[in-house]
Amino acid sequence: MTPLIPAALLPVLLSASLPAATVLLSNGDFSTGTNPAADGWTRVDGAGTNASPSNYAESVPGSSWGRSMQIKSDGGNHVQQTLTLSDEGAMDATSFSSFTVSFDYGYRRDAVTNGDHTIRVSLWNLPTNQELAGSDLVIANPGVGANFLTGTSLALGFDNGAQTSGDAIAIRFTSLGGDLGSSSWQRTAMIDNVSITAVPEPAAAMLGAFGVLGLLRRRRR
Repeated sequence: MTPLIPAALLPVLLSASLPAATVLLSNGDFSTGTNPAADGWTRVDGAGTNASPSNYAESVPGSSWGRSMQIKSDGGNHVQQTLTLSDEGAMDATSFSSFTVSFDYGYRRDAVTNGDHTIRVSLWNLPTNQELAGSDLVIANPGVGANFLTGTSLALGFDNGAQTSGDAIAIRFTSLGGDLGSSSWQRTAMIDNVSITAVPEPAAAMLGAFGVLGLLRRRRR
């Protein structure tokens, strides 16, 4: 008779069968690069009338941390980076359907401030120029004072079965604020210490667990 696997062991097998994959992100802390650029990141400036650039990596006065990415409220400007997997090579849009994006954020407040600033954090299919998943982050205007960052994590998911194998995907941070003209610099978000984890699909994890169960049963016969 084949021994049964204790029910209490099933959650352990399910969680261990297909571990989360760490996405290889270059220069997630924006610490390297020639100002205003950050190595590994693509910057797309907005269409506003303020002085360029709309996005720039630099150290902020009054902060104990190093450089961060500054994102002005300026007509939909963004920064992005194409994703690869540290353990499976290049990532494409069919690899995973769920991601956890972790980062620190803040509102640059060492001069003057000008209203809340909304940043959209999203995953993009680069060949089709299509947003796969996204979440809006409202950074409240804290007023003038010392700069600080707050950590957060966002869950982003999409139907990877509807995507084309081989299509590259990217993480993108976009300013949703309108053009403030010459004063857009007064409403500037700060992003730092970005990391991403790809989470296995429950169905795939279940199949992996069943495979482990089958091996255990064969060994006990």
